[in-house]
Amino acid sequence: MSKEGRDVCKKMVSCIQKASSYQREASEHLINDQERFFEDEWSKRERALKEQHELETDRIISQLLFEKEQALDSLRTKLQEEKKEAIRALKTCTICYDEEKKQYLDKVWAHFL
Repeated sequence: MSKEGRDVCKKMVSCIQKASSYQREASEHLINDQERFFEDEWSKRERALKEQHELETDRIISQLLFEKEQALDSLRTKLQEEKKEAIRALKTCTICYDEEKKQYLDKVWAHFL
């Protein structure tokens, strides 16, 4: 083989080696890019789930507070009705109630109504 032929062959081998090196480097970059993409997507999904969880927690807390207020209002109303009924019963009791105590009891019970 002539010197020119050998030089051409060396250049071809060198080009093939460089091409293989570039291909390996490109593959590494691709893998790194895929890892970064996966990590970015994972982070996005993790943030979205955390936000969704916080919103759901807030919604549940609000619902429970609303139900608690409803129950308390119901209990207050029931207690007021029971108190009024107790006052009516006491006022109609002839043993506990007489005309002389009427004014005093009216003042006392007016405070509770």
